[in-house]
Amino acid sequence: MYLKTDKKLEQIQLDDLVFAEALGDYIKVFLPDRFVVTHLTMTKLSEVLPADRFLRINRSYLIQLRHIKTLEGNAVRLSTGDNLVIGPNYRDAVKERIRRELIS
Repeated sequence: MYLKTDKKLEQIQLDDLVFAEALGDYIKVFLPDRFVVTHLTMTKLSEVLPADRFLRINRSYLIQLRHIKTLEGNAVRLSTGDNLVIGPNYRDAVKERIRRELIS
């Protein structure tokens, strides 16, 4: 996908997108080695990303499932070491989604 950053279009590979953080009408997109900021809403971003790979965990964060390392209580730890809190309105959906991936 392409994102407009600092008056240029930048190609971002979906595999590289770890998570996105809402900043009002902007989004901070975190990649393994850096981040970029683009003028975009979280709703629009979640509409264009594949639902089978990405999950909204609260109003401010959208994560790529393959980057989740642990789920403990109301938080997820990502491959980057970031800990993000799961919002109360998203908790059931997140846990159900993770449960589908669970091997028992």
